[in-house]
Amino acid sequence: GDTELIHCVASKLLPLIADDRIDYIITTATKGIPLAQALASHFNIPYICIRKEEKVYMDKQYKIAGKSITSGNNFYYISEKEFNNLKDKTVVVIDDVFSTGSTMDTIIDICKAAKAKILGAYFILKEYASKTRPVRKFGKYYMWSYKKISCASVQAIPLLKNTEVKNG
Repeated sequence: GDTELIHCVASKLLPLIADDRIDYIITTATKGIPLAQALASHFNIPYICIRKEEKVYMDKQYKIAGKSITSGNNFYYISEKEFNNLKDKTVVVIDDVFSTGSTMDTIIDICKAAKAKILGAYFILKEYASKTRPVRKFGKYYMWSYKKISCASVQAIPLLKNTEVKNG
């Protein structure tokens, strides 16, 4: 619910993802939605949200097995219409936190099924760096590769503590 933080993070991610080949932004419910919406507005493209529970407004939906360490859910849902919109498109993944990669695995599976190409994945925060999952620091960003997908996050701790938000 921190609009100022979302706009600050979006402005910091824009230089990394400015690409005219993006057809869609893809995110998961719920905390990735504000950042996805802010970036989608900038690029004037739609975003697609993969849900962690069934929604009555989705006439027909696909149920995808997956795992989320934050919610404990074992399935994700995407409407048939949104899944069909992804077919043969180019997307970027936007989410709040990259932890173990389990949610990212589900997004990758959905994109593979739709034959959508993931250009990159961008987050507010990266957790759990280790020797087997190294993260490099480049200026204001952390960068890593996950299953051959380039990933990046801002250095969000100062932002989350509001030490940098006020100054942009």
